[in-house]
Amino acid sequence: MLQAVKDDERAVQPIGDISPGDKAFLEMDTTELFELLLAAERLHLESLVDAVCKTVANMIKGKTPAQIRAASTS
Repeated sequence: MLQAVKDDERAVQPIGDISPGDKAFLEMDTTELFELLLAAERLHLESLVDAVCKTVANMIKGKTPAQIRAASTS
């Protein structure tokens, strides 16, 4: 029981802030965002990978699986 509480606490930790400049740069459709993520990963641009992942996490936060699927196919 105690372990389950600790797992839940980790699940609700804040994702992290993204700078306003990064937010503006990353305002694109999901297809472009995932292409950028792949390119950043291949080029080992860790800060860009982190920013894109945080952006995606913020996009899906609080949504149902059906809503996430619908958003990722648009």
